[in-house]
Amino acid sequence: MGEIVDIARKKGINLPENIIETSLKKAEGFPYVTKTSFQRDFEQMDKTDERSIYGDTIISLGKIMGC
Repeated sequence: MGEIVDIARKKGINLPENIIETSLKKAEGFPYVTKTSFQRDFEQMDKTDERSIYGDTIISLGKIMGC
C-alpha cells in the first residue's frame, strides 16, 4: 500500500494522508472468511488472476517513478 501511495504522490494524485490506515480499518470490519477478488480468482486455476494487472503495474510504475 505504501508503494501505491508513493507512486500516486509522485504522479500528482492527492490521496488522503491516512489512506492506508483508513483502508486497513475498513478491512478490519470484514468477516474473517471474506476473500478478495484476487484470492477467489487465484483459487480457480482456469481463471486469469489480477497479478499482472496490479502487481506488474505497481512494480513497473515504481521503477519508472523511482519508488
